[in-house]
Amino acid sequence: MEHDTSKAKKVYHQLNQAQREAIAIGLEQGKSLSQIARELGVDKSTVSRELKQNNAPVNEVKYRGNRAHKRADARKRNSHRRERLADPFIRDFVEQGLKNGWTPEAIAGRLPLEHPGVKTNYETICGYDAATSFNICPRGASNGINGVPASKDG
Repeated sequence: MEHDTSKAKKVYHQLNQAQREAIAIGLEQGKSLSQIARELGVDKSTVSRELKQNNAPVNEVKYRGNRAHKRADARKRNSHRRERLADPFIRDFVEQGLKNGWTPEAIAGRLPLEHPGVKTNYETICGYDAATSFNICPRGASNGINGVPASKDG
């Protein structure tokens, strides 16, 4: 028995500014979401999602294509930006370790030893390091046991 593989796989494309303007015009003309979607060649859920995500924060203001496009662009720009080490306790521990000259690997290993149940990894620390001025990660060398610098006492 052969399987029908003729169905095209759906590919996600974000709406462009012209499509958003067409949605605004369609709404002004009193068209249904289904009708607008058919005219744009997209699924009705795409139009519905667009209105939920990019409509004005105040519901009394009508949907405007150009403003919606600006909101969508801003959300796309910021979508992969996230705060590194958002937990203040972990961030303080990491900063103190970096100030002490510990490697990210040493900090990541030491954290759960000193504070059971709390952990992070060296990649996250390096991501945080890249966003700050510690500049430890490119060096990457450890000069003590398990990457922790030897004590000055001997």
